[in-house]
Amino acid sequence: MSATEQRHSRFGFRIRYGRYANDHVLDLPRAEDARQEASQVCCGMIRGVLAALETNPEWRLEVSDESGKPLYLFRFTAESFNHLDQQKT
Repeated sequence: MSATEQRHSRFGFRIRYGRYANDHVLDLPRAEDARQEASQVCCGMIRGVLAALETNPEWRLEVSDESGKPLYLFRFTAESFNHLDQQKT
């Protein structure tokens, strides 16, 4: 391997939303690159996810290394506090 070539590692990306799960594997040079990729995925998906958080209140993106060891977790949760107002009356 030449000095300009970098060894890439495999990183797993698992998106979970309610009962739905989707796995992707990417070859990237460093764990930091996997974190940046996951951040971009989150930004791109958040618009569509926010509207649906009423029915499934948690969305997760888990990033793991090639051995399956968790590296990063991005989680969005929607909570309603309407029930608190209803209890006051």
